[in-house]
Amino acid sequence: MKSRTAIASLVAATLVGATALTSAAVYAAEASHQTEAAKMNQAASNVADNFLKLSKDGMEAMSDVHKARLAIYNGNTDEAETYINTAQSLAMQAEKDVTTLDKLAKAGNKTTKGGDISRYLPLSAQISVLNDYALNPEDSDHLDKANTALKNGDNKGAVSHASLIDQQVAYTYVAVPYDQLTASLYHAGMNLKNKKAQLANMDLKAIEDSLVADRVSIDGIPDMVVQG
Repeated sequence: MKSRTAIASLVAATLVGATALTSAAVYAAEASHQTEAAKMNQAASNVADNFLKLSKDGMEAMSDVHKARLAIYNGNTDEAETYINTAQSLAMQAEKDVTTLDKLAKAGNKTTKGGDISRYLPLSAQISVLNDYALNPEDSDHLDKANTALKNGDNKGAVSHASLIDQQVAYTYVAVPYDQLTASLYHAGMNLKNKKAQLANMDLKAIEDSLVADRVSIDGIPDMVVQG
């Protein structure tokens, strides 16, 4: 009888021990998952910190630059002068958005256009994939959400969605040299006042020609975190 009782007690103890071990394994797995998730969130945050703050005023100024060129082409110099004046005001307001491109270049482990680290005004950006024709519906949804978040200034959300895409992902931006923007707008305005419309047009064209675009890979964020 004592033998049966001892066996029953051993079985019960074993079951309890097994349950405890199972629970411990579950808790350990959950803790590990939470740690990896936290690292992934931190990685997304780190990459997002390297994204440029886009300038709405700068983008509107560039729009006025283009409108001014069209007005000059059509012989409407007064209208062109109005656009240039508006662009100058917007450019002044946009100075708060000026940045250097060395930060993003380092994030991509390369230099931008000869390593130029002068002041730039970020205008637009997009997250893209190498083979967009091969996107499945789920990846396409993540890409759309990433770009929506990017457009809304939610850089961390953009990276979080981008990191879920099972393809090579890149961040592409367009920026304009701020000092050239303001200087060329000034000269264009002066040339128009002096009835030199063609010179003004060349000043405005110089702004458009100075736009710089670059692409930085943000692929493999989750893998880098897990390995780290």
